[in-house]
Amino acid sequence: LDRKAVASQNLPNWFMTAVSTFGLGFQLLIIGIMLMCNLESYIIPFFIGYSLFIFLFIAIRRILNR
Repeated sequence: LDRKAVASQNLPNWFMTAVSTFGLGFQLLIIGIMLMCNLESYIIPFFIGYSLFIFLFIAIRRILNR
């Protein structure tokens, strides 16, 4: 999605922590919590909306590396 991401420098710790929420372990945790709360029908719509935040993180990274 972003060809210049490899050359990025100076990424703050908070940004990398926020990006790590897109990892499989955290997503499985969210799915598990949603299953325990009987929110099965909301899992797929949640992750569709959650995936849109990827574009927000790309924009933030571009702004930070100007």
